[in-house]
Amino acid sequence: MPRSQVKQLWTYGHNLTSLKHLNLRDSRNLIEVPDLSGSPSIERIDFRGCRSLVRVPSYFQNLENLASLDLWSCGNLKFFCEIPCNLEELILSGTAIEEISPSIWSHKKLHELDLSGCENLKSLPSRSNSTTGELNMCGGDQNQIGLKTLLLHFSNIDSLPDDSIYGLDTLYLVGCNQLKRLPPLSMGSLCSLRNLDLSGCEVLESIPDSLFYSSTLQDIDLRGTMIESIPSSIINASGLLDLRLMGCKKLTVIPELPSQLQSLDASGCTSLKRVASSRSALVQQPWEHRESFILERHVYTDCLELDESARINIMGDAQLRIMRMASSSKRAMYDYTFICPGNETPEWFSDQREGCEINNIKFPPDWSTTTQDQFLGFPLSAVVAVKPLTNSFFYLVWECNFKTNNDGEGYQHKFKSQWITSTITSADVNSYEDYVVAFFNRDSREGNSRPPIPLNMVTQASFHLYPVYNGNKDEARIDVKIKSVGFVKLN
Repeated sequence: MPRSQVKQLWTYGHNLTSLKHLNLRDSRNLIEVPDLSGSPSIERIDFRGCRSLVRVPSYFQNLENLASLDLWSCGNLKFFCEIPCNLEELILSGTAIEEISPSIWSHKKLHELDLSGCENLKSLPSRSNSTTGELNMCGGDQNQIGLKTLLLHFSNIDSLPDDSIYGLDTLYLVGCNQLKRLPPLSMGSLCSLRNLDLSGCEVLESIPDSLFYSSTLQDIDLRGTMIESIPSSIINASGLLDLRLMGCKKLTVIPELPSQLQSLDASGCTSLKRVASSRSALVQQPWEHRESFILERHVYTDCLELDESARINIMGDAQLRIMRMASSSKRAMYDYTFICPGNETPEWFSDQREGCEINNIKFPPDWSTTTQDQFLGFPLSAVVAVKPLTNSFFYLVWECNFKTNNDGEGYQHKFKSQWITSTITSADVNSYEDYVVAFFNRDSREGNSRPPIPLNMVTQASFHLYPVYNGNKDEARIDVKIKSVGFVKLN
């Protein structure tokens, strides 16, 4: 009965022994839960959006088959009973609850706990406060906890117990503006953590070194925090794939990064000055990937305080990453884009021209004996002048035209960079910022959709680069200017 106008259903005496699902979603006038004590088979209860509901009956803890309880946006719900031992999903987002029972940690079947938007919730209980009786009652122990996903975003949590992260796969703390620190983290507590989102934690100034000793951590989001540096221990995060630092305005240093890191976005880090080279990791550590599509991007837009050493390190790492993709023997789709402030194309792009075109490049007769799928590709580079606009975005298209010795027969192919975003607005509406962009695209998968180009017959090539802004090619020319281009043949 979703969206009903009822205030109250039956209060007692209904033995609905076969009832498995109850849906009263968005019944905004409902003030009391119907009597379900005679419904031992019930598995799912949905009270989402029942804004007048003020309590959940204590007998709910005896509903042994209840697996999912949704109380999202029950804004007047302040108190919550003990939960049944077999509950797998508990959604309390947007409620007025002020505390959670320590027994929550003892439910080994509870996989997801959503406490997002609980503005009255200031802290979580310690796992050590779960009594032996509670642990035994639900068949759990402190080393065998089922909770995998803990959602606390936009709550008023100001700290976490030292043992609260144990066994978690995903921890979301987005917009927790009272959170000042993370607890000390042991290797045991990090044994499962893969995703950590701290974006928008505006008073968070540091993260513990121990976080990056986790081999399972894949994704960490630190956008909009007040951190000043990244611990050097990040080099040990062997499984880290995605690091988001956008808008970390106090961040001044990025240390050496692990070789497996695919995506780094430091756009809007307006105080960033130093970026260490990751050459040692890229050269010494084996590159292992199982995916058939490898998407890498390293973005430093609006990082205008970078010193010259940082720019050299960033561009040197980009070269190594491109060469690693180009020389990989695994059949996959490889796509890489990097952008950082600068006005000179890196020297290793051997063919460079001012403007947006390179015309009539001659190829010697024996320049390539490879087949299409063996060809390593063309890394491409450009210096672009971008007018800073809030949340403007564009990508670059590199149009390649090849002529062969077969009566001048022509072939065309287009490479596209990934999206590039500018995150700030300049006071001078006519100002432009210069950026160096490099991108590389190679598809060595069997049966890929690209038209075959007889590379061993190519005698001449021309290249043209143009931007596409917000999906519109013509609009792009207003805010993005191509100053120079470069490419290099890899074979």
